[in-house]
Amino acid sequence: MAPRSPPETGASSISTSRAVSCSAIERVGADNVRKTVARLGADADWTGANEVRVHAADIATTEVDDELDLNAPIEETLEAVARAKRVRPRDLMVVILDRPRHDEMVKRIRAVGTRIRFIPHGDVSGALMAASPDTGIDLLWGIGGTPEGVLSAAAFKCLGGQFQGKLWPRDDAERKAAIDAGYDLDRVLLLDDLVRGDNTFFAATGVTDGDLLRGVRYQHGGARTHSLVMRSKSGTVRTLQATHSMEKLGELAGTRYD
Repeated sequence: MAPRSPPETGASSISTSRAVSCSAIERVGADNVRKTVARLGADADWTGANEVRVHAADIATTEVDDELDLNAPIEETLEAVARAKRVRPRDLMVVILDRPRHDEMVKRIRAVGTRIRFIPHGDVSGALMAASPDTGIDLLWGIGGTPEGVLSAAAFKCLGGQFQGKLWPRDDAERKAAIDAGYDLDRVLLLDDLVRGDNTFFAATGVTDGDLLRGVRYQHGGARTHSLVMRSKSGTVRTLQATHSMEKLGELAGTRYD
């Protein structure tokens, strides 16, 4: 029997030819929270499993033609990215989730001279920074949640670039559960493995101020929001500022907007 596809959604099981959506509120920092929603088109196919929840190790970058290898030493990866960008490894910036599990990799990255941008929370925001121009981020590396990994892959599907991941059980119990469920823990998942189809939609709205989006601004009678909306099939990336009337929203939704 062939190894099963990974549990991209982590806590839910999705396998359908219809349009599906996945949403998560992720903390990007103590004062920086962003709500992220990824929506897949009619030809998308996610396969998840509710019996397994494990972390995933991810690597992502743009402007690199040669395919990266998640299993390669990080030193070789930094050399490859620097070569593609025509800079030195010490000129690169890697975004990493600030977690003890990354301590050894942080030492190796710093030994090369590459700079690190730590983020306290928010795997998806790190992926957006790695995929977006003018953020100063060249590479995303780290171990995080599987739902956030798929949302990040959806962003890369829209913006372009390379994204790879593999399941990373945190303990023997998670490892056994994944193996018993038929998952291949050694398989490196590419972008099309994580998000299938070519009609992916991705949207993110700022709740508080962040690197890419402004937070909600309250004003008399309503609020303003700042959003990023992308579609992979057209390659269109839109930034939207919306004004919301609390009075009219209250008429539609009742006491929720009082």
